[in-house]
Amino acid sequence: MSQAAPIAAAASSSAPAPTTTQTLEPYWEYRFEVPHGSSLTIKLVSGTAEKDGTELAPNTPYTFSATKSKINTWHGCSLEITAPSSGTYDAYTSEPSADETPMVSYLNLHFKLEALRAAAQRSAQMGPRVLVVGPPNAGKSSLVRTLASWATRMGRQPLVVNTDSREGMLTLPGTLSAAVFATLIDITTDWGSLPSSGASPIPVKLPLAYYYGLPQSDDNPRLFKRLLGRLAVAATSRLAEDVDVKSAGMLIDTGGVPAGTRAAPYYDFVAHIVAEFSVNIIIVLGSERVGSEMQKRFTGQTTSVGETITVVGLDKSGGVMDRDEAFMQSIRESAIREYFFGNTKMTLSPFTQQVDFAAVSIWRINEGTCIGPRLTTSYLYTLMYLSVLHSFRRDSMSLYDPHRDSD
Repeated sequence: MSQAAPIAAAASSSAPAPTTTQTLEPYWEYRFEVPHGSSLTIKLVSGTAEKDGTELAPNTPYTFSATKSKINTWHGCSLEITAPSSGTYDAYTSEPSADETPMVSYLNLHFKLEALRAAAQRSAQMGPRVLVVGPPNAGKSSLVRTLASWATRMGRQPLVVNTDSREGMLTLPGTLSAAVFATLIDITTDWGSLPSSGASPIPVKLPLAYYYGLPQSDDNPRLFKRLLGRLAVAATSRLAEDVDVKSAGMLIDTGGVPAGTRAAPYYDFVAHIVAEFSVNIIIVLGSERVGSEMQKRFTGQTTSVGETITVVGLDKSGGVMDRDEAFMQSIRESAIREYFFGNTKMTLSPFTQQVDFAAVSIWRINEGTCIGPRLTTSYLYTLMYLSVLHSFRRDSMSLYDPHRDSD
């Protein structure tokens, strides 16, 4: 696979934003990384291109910030790139051939899933329930988004499930969520605008979310499995009630396989997800080791409705970029701010109430029980967000600290 030299841009605030034209041949990719506080605007001038399965509209500027992503083309295109007036970005062009890019295998997977959906629609059965697993930074979420986008372009309405609490899907980080995708995704974001972010030119998806509040599934196995069970009941009920969603099936995203001794509990959670959601297709992305473990555990196994569980291995895309913990923390904090206060396109004014520290109880979630010991209030909690996710009139108040993922 040949690649052009990396491009780095930095412009002063007084200079006009420089604009360049990037021409991509068939199967090429334009990969870019935009840090927090900076932005990059991309416009499709000619040809066709897509980001995570969603097509770019011609002559429409898309502004990206705080992201690491790529734009690919099947037939060639020209992109107009406008650099930030201040700040930096990194970008380069990848030049794989049709035999080298894993996008072809992803597209073949989509067509296979589409055939299964068509068969399920004819027989009034459930469509494929697909689970994507793999190591960290393998592109699991990008693959799920791509498959969901391609499915909606075929007129399908897949149910997308996120079991990675570090990244909230259409909601706050720290949650497990599910949503039906029947329309296109806003490509300037990961999953689209949050339902609380006001009016949007793109239809907003409405997720069902359960708050977990911890970064890893094995931080509180009892609570994690309990929430997974609730989410699975809600998801399967939606499939039973909606024939369009039923035939489209599910796409389930997971967190990365941890290293060392934490890998074994992770595989147990995968088995729990397979059982709860009646998964019949497991996609292993970018790891022969994980693929071997999945084959060992699920070869010859069947779902609760008697379907054979199939394990499929796919290569990791070369465009996947590592996201360190500092970058992920910034993403989480930005998502929390947007949830309460909106973004640059839409400002929100949430209801605010001042309370005395003596009136607030803070509880820590621990492994032994769903709710752990009570903490002592202090001024360390000043200026933190108070979020009531599920409440009743007589419930007491609790404080959520976005900077302490384990609390």
